[in-house]
Amino acid sequence: MAYEKIMDDAPDRDQLKVESEHAKVVNGWRVAPLTGRSEDGEERVFGFQILGEEKATDSLLDTLHFLLKTWGGCHPGTWRSNS
Repeated sequence: MAYEKIMDDAPDRDQLKVESEHAKVVNGWRVAPLTGRSEDGEERVFGFQILGEEKATDSLLDTLHFLLKTWGGCHPGTWRSNS
């Protein structure tokens, strides 16, 4: 099961793309951004997905919440260029 966290104002889930090619390791988990088009037509990060077969832990869910709070709504290039 893939664990993910999506912003409340995101487009429908089927309109979001998992950008696994831009995944990063955060707190030991491979995390990929979920991107889509905002109402104004701009591409944005609307959520994050943990890649792989991980078990839900408080730490994993806290990491997703932190990422969404920090990076949610940013341009995908901002996420991609951050090391």
